[in-house]
Amino acid sequence: MTEPYRKAGPADVGKAIAVLPILAACAWPFVQFYNHNRAETDDWPTLLVGFALASCAAGVLYGLLRLLFPSTERSRHANLLLVLFLLFFNYNAFDILLRDILEFPKDEHGFIKVRYVLLLWAFCTLLVGGLAWWLARGRRAWIALTTVVSVALVMSGVQLVAGLISQQPTREASMATATAGGKDLVHRPNVYFFLLDTYARRDSLVELGGFDNRPFLAAMAERGFFVSPNSYANYPKTFLSLGSTFAMEYLAAPGEGTVAPKTSYHVLLSGNNGTVRRFKDNGYRFVTAARSTTYCIGYEDICVRGDRDFGLITIGELEINLLQMTPLLAILKRYPPDLVKFEDIFPETVKASILRDIYGPKASTSRPTFYFYHNVAAHGSQYELGCDTFSLYDRPREAFHKMEAIPAYLKTIECLNDKILDLTDTIVERDPDAVIIVQSDHGVALEAWEEFEEWSERDFELRFGVLNLMRLPGDCPDSIYPTISPVNTFRLVFACLADEPATFLPDESYWVGSSTSDRVVLWRSHEK
Repeated sequence: MTEPYRKAGPADVGKAIAVLPILAACAWPFVQFYNHNRAETDDWPTLLVGFALASCAAGVLYGLLRLLFPSTERSRHANLLLVLFLLFFNYNAFDILLRDILEFPKDEHGFIKVRYVLLLWAFCTLLVGGLAWWLARGRRAWIALTTVVSVALVMSGVQLVAGLISQQPTREASMATATAGGKDLVHRPNVYFFLLDTYARRDSLVELGGFDNRPFLAAMAERGFFVSPNSYANYPKTFLSLGSTFAMEYLAAPGEGTVAPKTSYHVLLSGNNGTVRRFKDNGYRFVTAARSTTYCIGYEDICVRGDRDFGLITIGELEINLLQMTPLLAILKRYPPDLVKFEDIFPETVKASILRDIYGPKASTSRPTFYFYHNVAAHGSQYELGCDTFSLYDRPREAFHKMEAIPAYLKTIECLNDKILDLTDTIVERDPDAVIIVQSDHGVALEAWEEFEEWSERDFELRFGVLNLMRLPGDCPDSIYPTISPVNTFRLVFACLADEPATFLPDESYWVGSSTSDRVVLWRSHEK
């Protein structure tokens, strides 16, 4: 027999009020995350999924507490959940704090054994959770904690809205519609552009840790590459550096407010730019191999995605940064091992793609190919445990921006050299006329991103000195000069393929402010 309709009463309102602060606690970490990373990502769906999962988990825990302790006030249950969620999403801050003040045992690779951090965090969570449960016998504690969570959420929301309102209007359209220009190409070889993120120049590697990169550079020279010994990045950040390479123009002039939000450059990096457009106008296919989803949005003919199996769960960089706020990333990586698959594009994956999509029996031979590969191994010191072992962020994110990470970084450079040589041999053996560009977008990460006036000459050299290797046909190498910078790369390539003189821009390096500043300053103009 159905029960008669009952209007909601004060008890129902009380239930709803008890749940609202829990939802606020679930929303706060994702609003705060986006507030601090809005220049880096516009992936709202992933953040919304994270909020939905956190809310579901909170609902399940709240139901269990009501089931186990039915006679206890709802405010007490809500108080405990609020404290647990705040501790859960601040695990990374707890981790960094402990590493700064305590000495932990280390494993055979010199890394802190994370289980000790996890155990201490679990102990503190139980202690604080128990204290919260004991203090929450009255409504005052619940009201106080609810107020704190609500104020934190409102402040994050206000900051986010203020940032969105004040940010410069997107320059996406003006950047993306820049004309390709130039004559039709007389020569149409396959063109490969390998961007090695955060790969420092030879002198910087010596300065960092006495690493001698001359054997690798000599091996590349034997394969027909010109090595630019004094090449500097045009900008110290990937989206501007790579963007200017593709646009063949400078994207941010000196001054305040000349840099658009990073997400505004996604369409440029994905293929809607002068370089890709000119290749396509001359009948080229465009293949892109990069881990970020912003690269594959429809401008490419073939999108190469990561398929190397590291586990059962596939996560990308955004998911890693979200999970890193919590203890889940450390747990998933170790218990059980090999559970997580990190979505990335490895040289082995690119080699397989080249053999299949470019030189395979089913590959189209009627059209030449422009192949872009963005490798991020050096950015995260991925081969710190060995050339055949992939490391998934074994330390807090900040550690990769400190000089203590130099040995892992140099080990990655050593491994990456062998993999790039193998890729190059794979191409040259089958396609001796191929044009191959191997460059980096900027040099090493620095310990802190200070204001322009506080950067030392060493900071500038380490961050701006870049690898720049070009394998060009015929007499084209004669046009390369020691200080050629990435903004002139495809100006030179197209001049070579069109049998026309190259028109170079001045080679200049611009400092750019941190994520909270869009100040741009000319650091140096480089003589030819």
